[in-house]
Amino acid sequence: MKAGNTGARRLAWLIAAGGLLLAPAASAEDNPSGPDTALRVLPAGVERAVEAAFLRAAPAWRLATAKVEKVTVAAKVCTEAGACHDVVLSDPRPTCKGTRAGPWCVIWQGSAPAAAATLEAALAKDDDAAIWRVIAARPKQPAIMEPVAAAGAATQAGAAAGSAHAQPAGRGAAGAGANNGNGSDPSEPREGDNSTLLIIALVAAALATFILFRRSDDEDVDGDADGDADQGSDKDAPSDTDGGPKA
Repeated sequence: MKAGNTGARRLAWLIAAGGLLLAPAASAEDNPSGPDTALRVLPAGVERAVEAAFLRAAPAWRLATAKVEKVTVAAKVCTEAGACHDVVLSDPRPTCKGTRAGPWCVIWQGSAPAAAATLEAALAKDDDAAIWRVIAARPKQPAIMEPVAAAGAATQAGAAAGSAHAQPAGRGAAGAGANNGNGSDPSEPREGDNSTLLIIALVAAALATFILFRRSDDEDVDGDADGDADQGSDKDAPSDTDGGPKA
């Protein structure tokens, strides 16, 4: 086997491996992560800031218990006299059904106690950025993705042509009318089809390249074998000097 053909076969394997690596990447790009709209959440470690805020309300208030959730803090606070009250702290944006206190919306469970303003003033001293973290929304995806490759466009065109030939005669106009009625066309690519077509095109290209160079290797082996046979025939043939009459 020739050195050039060995390099060609390695190239075919590299193309095949590259197609398999690019397929997951294309799929991942078509499905970006993130919420539909931006979210404000309480990050990890916010418990220390919450505890410090309640400590600022001492000695009028004492924090008994607190449970930090994703977007709320449910706490039980007690006065110096020993009267305990349940309070919920949440995001004041965009609306607050309780009392705005800096980065918090303070909602008392039941009627607000007489010393509620003291606790609310202590909570209001924190900055909004120190309490809340914003998770950005994922980019809005178009309704129909543009063709990602020429191979994908060719495959779509071939599929549409095959569907048109398979349709019974006289049904074309009726089918078009039905599609216009419900707003959908089976021949048009749907969302997500482009990623599948890209994967198929890459794998098909890699396989075709491998078969092409494999066939070239087989032809080279056959050619070498024929050359060896021809050389063997030349060696067995009698030479002119042996067969000629002696002087």
